[in-house]
Amino acid sequence: MNARAALLLALVGGAGPAAAEVHGSLGAGPALVLTGAGGDRTRLDLGLDVLPGGRLGRFGLAGALRGLGGDGAPTLLCAGVVWQAAAARPRLTLLPYAEAGLAWADGAARAPVVGAGLRVALAVLGPVGVVVDSGAHLVVDGVADTRLVLAGAARLAWVW
Repeated sequence: MNARAALLLALVGGAGPAAAEVHGSLGAGPALVLTGAGGDRTRLDLGLDVLPGGRLGRFGLAGALRGLGGDGAPTLLCAGVVWQAAAARPRLTLLPYAEAGLAWADGAARAPVVGAGLRVALAVLGPVGVVVDSGAHLVVDGVADTRLVLAGAARLAWVW
């Protein structure tokens, strides 16, 4: 095989690494909401990422329950797609994500949500790690109440 054929195989993916095993994270921790209804506040953030490997390669599924505070502020339930942009596995993984879902507050109607962001998963001691999440979510709640929620979270997580 000459150099040109080897380069073509590498670019197409025929000479790429073997499929990765299943990996992801599950965690909970505080979140700081910078914008949105009611101003700045801290809340509880839960998140799950699963990257099955195999035919999906570096793509996976993400889910989050954001804003559990009980103070009348909206709670966001989101599901979406995550992509492993870079990794020094098993210790560090960079995961951009896009998600959609619903937002609701105490006694209020549900509103659609779309958002995107970046998660950084860092295994610290065995499977115990930290997931740092920063994201922007658009809550579409009519003309007057549509808002952009910018938030960051730091979760204590089980990283596998």
